[in-house]
Amino acid sequence: MYAFFTLFSSGNRFEPTCLWLAPIIGDASVPQIRPDMPAQLYRSTSALKTVLVAQLPAEILDEIFSYVKGPTLARAALVCQMFQGVATRLLYRHVPSLSQSLTTRCLETLASSPSLAAYIRTFEIGDVGFADASRKGLLPQSFFKLLQRALHNMHRLLELTFYLNGPTSHVLLGAPFRLTKLVASCDFDASFTSWLPEQSSLRTAIFCGNFTTGVTLPVDTLPSLRRVAAAPHTLARVVPGRPIREVDLCLVHPWSLNRDVLQMAVRTIACSKGPLDSLRIISHLVESPETVLSAFEVIPTGLNSITKLALHAVSGSINDVRIPSLHGLNICLVSHSDARTRLGHTFGSASHPGAVL
Repeated sequence: MYAFFTLFSSGNRFEPTCLWLAPIIGDASVPQIRPDMPAQLYRSTSALKTVLVAQLPAEILDEIFSYVKGPTLARAALVCQMFQGVATRLLYRHVPSLSQSLTTRCLETLASSPSLAAYIRTFEIGDVGFADASRKGLLPQSFFKLLQRALHNMHRLLELTFYLNGPTSHVLLGAPFRLTKLVASCDFDASFTSWLPEQSSLRTAIFCGNFTTGVTLPVDTLPSLRRVAAAPHTLARVVPGRPIREVDLCLVHPWSLNRDVLQMAVRTIACSKGPLDSLRIISHLVESPETVLSAFEVIPTGLNSITKLALHAVSGSINDVRIPSLHGLNICLVSHSDARTRLGHTFGSASHPGAVL
C-alpha cells in the first residue's frame, strides 16, 4: 500500500491547476491518455510498484480513489490506463454546478460521449445566475437541445438538481434515468407533471418553481415519495394519497405565516398516507409574534401524528417568541442568520411548558 501511494504522489509532470475539469471540458492543452500508448510510459520504473498496483482488485482501487479530491484524481488519470478507468468513473460520478460557459462545454462532452455520461450518478445544473438567465429567456434554444441530449445519455443518474426557472421541463421528457432525489426550480406545469409519472423511484423532491393553475397529478404517480418540500398549492397536488412522512412547507413570497394560510396547508398535509412524522415551516418572519403563535395553534388538531416540528426563519427574528405547549412535539427553531445554532426542546410536559428563545 505504501508503494501505491508513493507512485500516486510521484506524478508531478503536469500542473494541477483546473486539471480536474479537463476530462469534462476537453481542454486540448492537457495531455490525454491514448489507447495505443503503452501503460509502462505512465508507470514507475520500479517493478515492485508496478506489480503491486497491477494486482490490486478494482474494488480496492475504487475505495482508495474515493478519498481523493478532483485535482488529484485528474492527475491520477494520466498515470496509466488502469488509473484512468478508475479516476474517470469517479470524476464523472458527481458533476457539480458550473459557470454557464463551462456548463456548455461539459454538456457538449456528455452529449457526444454516452460512455462518460453513463458514469454520472448526481448532476447539478444552474445557479442564481443561471436561474435568472432562464427566467428572462436569455438562454438560447440550442442550449436546451444540448442539455436534452446530455440528459438522455445519463442512464444511471440518481440525483438531479435542476435550477432552470420557467417552462424548461421539456428537456426531461423521455430521459432514461429513474431518480431517487430531485430539486427543481422549473415551473410546476403540465409538461412537468407529465414527466413525473416516469419517476416511480423518487423518494425526495424539492419543488421550487412557480405553480401553474389547473395542473393535476395522477393518483398513482410517485408511489415511493417520502419527503417533499414546496409551497402550499404544489403540496396540494403532491401530498394527498401518497405515503409522505416529511414535509417542508415553504411560506415565502407571496405566502406569509398566518393562521389562515397554515390552516389551509395543514388540511392538505393531513391527507398524506405517511403517516406524517415531520413538518418544517420555512418562512420570512415579518408577522407579529401573536400572529405566528396563533398560526401554530392549528397544528396539534390538524396533524396529530407528527412528532417533529421545525420553524426555519429565512429572515426576521425568532427572539422573544414563546412557543406554546404542543402535545410533546420536538420543536426546533432555526434562524437563517445563524443556521448553525439549532435550539431543540421537547415541549408539552409539566417541566417544559414552553420556552423563550
